[in-house]
Formats: sequence, structure tokens, C-alpha cells
Amino acid sequence: MPRVTLTVPENSPQPYRFDLKREVVTIGRNPENDIVVGSGSVSGKHAEMLRVEGGYQLIDVGSTNGIKIDGIRHQQADLHTGMVVKLGDVEFGFTLNEDELAVLSSESERLVLPAADEYQVEEDEDDLDKLPELPAAINEKSENQKNQKDEDFEDSKEDIKREKREKAAKLEEAKQAAKLEKAEKRNQADKARKRERAERAEKNSDRDEYFESKAVTIGSGFILFALIAIAGAFFYGANARHEKDTGEGLLKAVVNKEDIKKETPTEPQEKADGNSR
Repeated sequence: MPRVTLTVPENSPQPYRFDLKREVVTIGRNPENDIVVGSGSVSGKHAEMLRVEGGYQLIDVGSTNGIKIDGIRHQQADLHTGMVVKLGDVEFGFTLNEDELAVLSSESERLVLPAADEYQVEEDEDDLDKLPELPAAINEKSENQKNQKDEDFEDSKEDIKREKREKAAKLEEAKQAAKLEKAEKRNQADKARKRERAERAEKNSDRDEYFESKAVTIGSGFILFALIAIAGAFFYGANARHEKDTGEGLLKAVVNKEDIKKETPTEPQEKADGNSR
């Protein structure tokens, strides 16, 4: 079986084997390929290895970094045993054993054109129709291979376009999701700020009511104290003046006066005594 060895930079070589009857082997980074290459330099569908009469061909199917031989980019390359081709930064090695070489060699011999002397043209140009013709099967198969390559190339271009559209759609979806997430975070932040302001306003209101009540209490006590102080000052002044005039304190004079009133006869009795006289 033909052996293909892929060597990704900084990784170990990875061998693959295929039967000679396998007509197409796809190579690329996408998992649906026959050979999946884990390298960013390789496109999603990078190349195809085609089984042709007498050998193999490697076809670039619209990759970004292409197929290179000795640093030169090629659209397609005829593979031979021991050949090393680069797919992006990945080395593509191709090897055939002796039995496979013999089979491919026998196929190549069937494609050899008749010798030149078989096409010898006589002087009479009317004899041109006597020239031997190539087998129709060979011409038909070559045409079929060409058509297949064209179809594969068109399919690969459509795959690339579809892949780009899918990437663009995913990118747009990610952008919309990011916008929605950002808007949701902003909405949550606004709600948190409003809730914080409301709690702070409620705390300030309770504190204002407390200080207002305390201020009223302090004010009332101050007014009461002031009234008591004024009354005390007035009494002290009146007592000092009375004591200066009479020689006794005001409070004592008031007490004596009350005692005198108790001892003095009531007015009705005085009137009765006057009438008796």
C-alpha cells in the first residue's frame, strides 16, 4: 500500500497507508478529511491525492499556503517514491514499495504511444486516414480524469466559500451574544446603583429623623432650663431687694404673712361686731 508520511513542525512524523484501488484521498485541517492535519498553516481542505493511470498526483484545492516543491508553489504535482512536498509548513512524504512500483509501471506501459515509425506518412496525403488510432478507452479515461479534477476543484472552492460563510455567521453570532451580555451587565449595574441609592436615602432619612427628634428634645430642655434660670434670677433679685428694705428674706416674709392671715378674724365676724355696736 502507498505510504504517506506527514511531519508537523515540533511533532513526530505520522504515517498513513492506502490501498492502490483508493482513487481519492483528501488532506486538510477539517475532521471530515481522510488525513486530518493539526497545523494552522494547512487549510480546512488543503489538497487531494488522486490515483491516476500509472501513478499519483497531488492537487491543490484552493488552499491558502499551497503546495510547494523546493520552495516553489505548484497547483499540482506528480508524485514519485521518495518525494517530499510541503503543505504549508507540513512535510508530505510519499513512498512506494517494489510491488506497487511494478503495478504502476505496467499501467504506464499501456499508456505508451505507438512508435514514431508507425505514424510514417507517405507522399500521398490521402493515406493519412491509415494512421493508427489511440485506444478509445485511454482517451475516454483521460477525459474522465480531467473532468473529475475540474469537478473536485469546483467542489473544493464551494467548500471554502461555505466554510467562510459559516465562520462569518459564527462571528456575527458571537458579536451579538457579546452585545447582549454587555447590555445585561449594564442593566444589572444600573439596578444595583439604584438600589444602593434608595438604601442610602432611606438610611439618611432615618438618621435625619433621629437628629431632628433629638434636637427638639434638647431645645425643649434648654428652654425649660432658661425659664427656670430666669425665674431663679428674678426671685433672687426680689429677695435681695426685700431683704434690703425690711431686713428679712422674701420667703420668710411670705411665710409670716400667711401666719398673720390665719390669726386675723374673718371679715364677716367684723361686720357682725359692727352691727352689734
